[in-house]
Amino acid sequence: MTAHSDKLKRDSIAFAVSLGVSIAIVLVHNFARGMDGPEATEYGLSVFFRKGYTWMSAPLFLVAGGLIRHLTRAHPLAIIVGLVFALPLIATYEVAMEPTSHNLLPFEVILWAIMAVPGAIGVLGVIGAKRYRESQAARHRR
Repeated sequence: MTAHSDKLKRDSIAFAVSLGVSIAIVLVHNFARGMDGPEATEYGLSVFFRKGYTWMSAPLFLVAGGLIRHLTRAHPLAIIVGLVFALPLIATYEVAMEPTSHNLLPFEVILWAIMAVPGAIGVLGVIGAKRYRESQAARHRR
């Protein structure tokens, strides 16, 4: 295998793990808050998942992003996008079921970007910590 295919495989696995972890965080968070599940409305699934991205679950996304980055060394964007990718998937499903839904999609994309911030902080924090440790080690070698 080439180095490029190894990186692609690592990034793909990290993306899939991030997506699975984000779904698990949302489900556990929502059920712990006493929510029964998605309502049978036009936006029921979207609303259910958006309610799982709160300031109370933000630390979980921060830790998840950092931990996945630390364990996989995957590209940061693969992890960050994976942590919020359930939302665009759900929106795509809902548009397929009801084409007139999600008519404010540009604003939803902005909201998804905001929801990605805790995971991004976790990923970038791990990268920053690694670079700091390397710089300190290089300074001590001199």
